[in-house]
Amino acid sequence: MKGRARRRFAVVLWLAVLVTAIVVIARARFTADLSAFLPTKPTREQALLIDQLKEGPASHLILIAIDSDAKPIPDAALATLSKKTAAFLRADPRFLSVSNGETTTATRDRDLLLNHRYLLSDRVTPERFTASGLHDALNESLDLLSSSAGLMLQPLISRDPTAELVHLVDALTAGRDLPLVDGVWIARSANNDAGHGSHALLLAETRAAGSDIDAQESAIGAVRKAFDAASNAAFDTAKREPGPSNPGPNANAAHLILSGPPVFAVDARNTIEREAARLSLIGATLVALLLGSVYRSVRALVLGLLPMISGALCGLAVVAAGFGAIHGITLGFGVTLIGEAVDYAIYLFVQRSRRTEGIDVDVDAAGVNAAAAQAGAPAQRFWATIALGVATSVIGFAALIFAGFQGLAQIGILSIVGLVVAASVTRWVLPALMPTGFAVRTMPRLGRALSMATERASALRWPVLALAIAACVVLFIHRDRIWSDDLASLSPVAKSDQATDARLRSELGAPDVRDVVVVIASDQEGALSGSERVVEALSPLIADGSLAGVDAPSRYLPSEATQRARQAALPDDATLRVNFAKALEGLPFSKAHFDAFFEDAAREKKGLPVMRADLEGSSLAIGTRALLSHHQEDQRDSRWTALVALRSPPAKAGRADDVERDVPRSRIAAALASLDSKRDKNNNVEVRAIDIKTETQQLYAGYLHEAIRVAGLGALAIVVLLAFALRDAIRLARVLVPLALAVVLVAAAQVALAGPLTLFHLVGLLLIVAVGSNYALFFDRRTRIDADADASLGASQEAQALDDRALLTSLAVANLTAVIGFGVLAFSSLPVLHAIGTTVAPGALLALLLSSVFAARKARPAPASVALA
Repeated sequence: MKGRARRRFAVVLWLAVLVTAIVVIARARFTADLSAFLPTKPTREQALLIDQLKEGPASHLILIAIDSDAKPIPDAALATLSKKTAAFLRADPRFLSVSNGETTTATRDRDLLLNHRYLLSDRVTPERFTASGLHDALNESLDLLSSSAGLMLQPLISRDPTAELVHLVDALTAGRDLPLVDGVWIARSANNDAGHGSHALLLAETRAAGSDIDAQESAIGAVRKAFDAASNAAFDTAKREPGPSNPGPNANAAHLILSGPPVFAVDARNTIEREAARLSLIGATLVALLLGSVYRSVRALVLGLLPMISGALCGLAVVAAGFGAIHGITLGFGVTLIGEAVDYAIYLFVQRSRRTEGIDVDVDAAGVNAAAAQAGAPAQRFWATIALGVATSVIGFAALIFAGFQGLAQIGILSIVGLVVAASVTRWVLPALMPTGFAVRTMPRLGRALSMATERASALRWPVLALAIAACVVLFIHRDRIWSDDLASLSPVAKSDQATDARLRSELGAPDVRDVVVVIASDQEGALSGSERVVEALSPLIADGSLAGVDAPSRYLPSEATQRARQAALPDDATLRVNFAKALEGLPFSKAHFDAFFEDAAREKKGLPVMRADLEGSSLAIGTRALLSHHQEDQRDSRWTALVALRSPPAKAGRADDVERDVPRSRIAAALASLDSKRDKNNNVEVRAIDIKTETQQLYAGYLHEAIRVAGLGALAIVVLLAFALRDAIRLARVLVPLALAVVLVAAAQVALAGPLTLFHLVGLLLIVAVGSNYALFFDRRTRIDADADASLGASQEAQALDDRALLTSLAVANLTAVIGFGVLAFSSLPVLHAIGTTVAPGALLALLLSSVFAARKARPAPASVALA
């Protein structure tokens, strides 16, 4: 009765834990933010870079292209779709701004620049408004009137004789040469996605934080709805008012191309969740079919899958509760529990089936079952072996928790909790659910074949060692590229999507920026002033061509001090009139036509500086937000960050890009060092140059090396545990050698055939040890059964042979389930799942085969002090 009560308690407790886990997971938040796999203690430069990746202004921008599917759509029709789409989005509160080249923004830009041109223009100096300075400016304006810029200047010449508006427009549009059709951006390229020559471009800035993937997904959905509404409206208009500017039936042939960080984040999360679910279903189905063909029992199949399901649910629930969100990569990693967790049930079923068969035949003349009386001994050895295998896995994955990366910690906790729960359910819950007399097929023919194969496996030791030496040679040859230093190797974004993003950015005039200077200050004024000093310090490099240019927030919004200085540079009205009259001498202008010029200058001299709020509704606001941001952690930690993006000149033919950039980068550092030495320390302004490519490579390399280090410590801990448990150097070697060789062979094959290893391959190598340790320990158990203990059970040699074959059969089936569970991941398009699948599936198979090859051929008596095997 006591035993029954314990079994009932175990089942009730298991069900309660399972229900709780399901509730926690149902309420969990899922994320695909790769910053979870970035170090928690980065350098200052790396911390700034991580901040920009997570919450920087660029994380808010959605790049939009309207293209045609098959038949080209006229440019006028594309323009109509662009205007209607932009109109819907501008009315949506989820967007801060939407730009497509329309006069809605252009008119606002022109009015803002014209009204505040003397505060915004960097040409406003005292010298410019002297008689000679004004004379030179008027001569320049005469030249402009005969150029294409004259169309802009001619109607404003009496108000803006120095052409400050033209200068500002040229400065703000530098690097962007988008043709306008009906007032909107139309890009023409010889080879776009649809194979046609033009598409409309838009740039939408979302209001939500870049890390709020749910809000970004909602904004992306709003873009799609706005486009659909625009297409339908254009189609309806075309039916009522046919014409070349109406898309007509072709409106339905247009489609959206979306790109940018919000799109990547949403797509990554959806792809990870979709593939994790799909591959989990495929893996679980294949494993279920395999086990069903082996068990030939629905009950056995359901019972066999319970540990795996329980472990995965509990692991994900603990991650959700501990971290507040489940990373998509962690979710995908849960698929791997299928391969190992079902092994425990297989071992249990075969163990129970053999014991049941033994009870049926091992009855003495008095009717007393001798085997049953001693049944506890083999059961204890069985569970001790399972416990030791779980312990090695737990130690290996525990290393990930202390690696300093939240993403790795999630994977470690998921694996530990999942394996412990799976083993616990197998140990205490399944026996309570298994009916009396429960047994599964032991497949004697397969057992005999496996037994014969293992007896001959030792002949392969030397060939295997030769192969291992060859693998070590391969790793030595590729020692400089064993590990990938590219952070993009972790990205779930397809290369085709990355190429589309690069093309759209190029068409929109966004520079391919690799270097930025970050200015950090306690207030906005300090950040803007700092960015101005950076631009001034770098101006010699622009002048001599070392840099193609810079983009700073002060380009759109000068600091208040700079605006005050420009106000001071404007002469008073009387002086300006006298200087202007002298400047007109010899020029074909009449002083009587420039009253508006004097009025504007007088108004600007006495007016207030342009503030950030004054820019709203213009493209200047977009540029300012993209390069100037405010971070408010708490009341004491408030900082403003200004980004100064550096445009490098094109690399010279025949020269590597990095070679060309070394000299400018050293000069950049020198210029900033000089700037830092001159600045007022009381301003509390920090200036740092960041080479984005180098920093990301160092960032990735740093945490990869840290992960390798902690993985090595975990491996060492596993060796110590096995040494303590086995207490026999030869037995320890027979357990460790197959695992080490499997890892070396798989790593060498990956490096030789697929290229450098990534963080996910490292996790896969850990899994080889975790899964393979169970096989190695069972082979160790198989070859050291105590002969005296077996004799005390009265077991015949035939019975021992049957036990041996059953064990080999269970190992083979368990290994096949692991290979299937991990193997399906190899077909994933996600780097994380693909890397784990291509690593662990062959590694698990090798671990089993090599455990057989290096297993002892004869039983060796165990030391009397051994308690675990």
